[in-house]
Amino acid sequence: MGKKVGIDDGNGSLKVTLTVYDPDDLIPTGKRVIRAKEDDIVKNVKHKNTGSNKVIILDVVNNVKESDHNLRVIFAKAKLNSIANSLIAGDLKVYNLLLAMSNNASTHPCGFCKSKRFEGIWFKGAELRTLEDNARLANLWMESGAHQNTRKLYFNCTGVPIVSDSSEGDTYVIDKFAIPTLHCILGTVNKVKKS
Repeated sequence: MGKKVGIDDGNGSLKVTLTVYDPDDLIPTGKRVIRAKEDDIVKNVKHKNTGSNKVIILDVVNNVKESDHNLRVIFAKAKLNSIANSLIAGDLKVYNLLLAMSNNASTHPCGFCKSKRFEGIWFKGAELRTLEDNARLANLWMESGAHQNTRKLYFNCTGVPIVSDSSEGDTYVIDKFAIPTLHCILGTVNKVKKS
């Protein structure tokens, strides 16, 4: 079974959800889904059945913002790292917090790879990040004195990631975190709008 942990704050609360689904359970749908009482579906396009009816609300905390401390507490109390083979869904800010990285204005802001960004230009050919390498780089940064102006030398890793994985070997971030498509679409639209 597939498991997706969703994290988001908004409207004055921090929310954590869980979706459990069968990745092979595709249902026909289309741009406009029309369902009868027997769940007959008109279109013949397929997608994963992970809609809002499949979401389990794990936690809603009022007047709490996304922060390293708050996410560490929630992950520990809800034992979210014990949910085997789960995928994390959130926005880029949440991803950087969960990966214990500097914010998205840093030199190496991408949680998925170690690409450098300079004046809005992304360098190509970057190595993919792993949870273990982020932890190793953060430890090296701390051993060097943890000076704020040296974070970029350690790919902006500033602590042990909140998210862990019990499987053997390196855990690639791209295998553990869902691509935040909204941010990808907004970035593309903003780039087109500027040109």
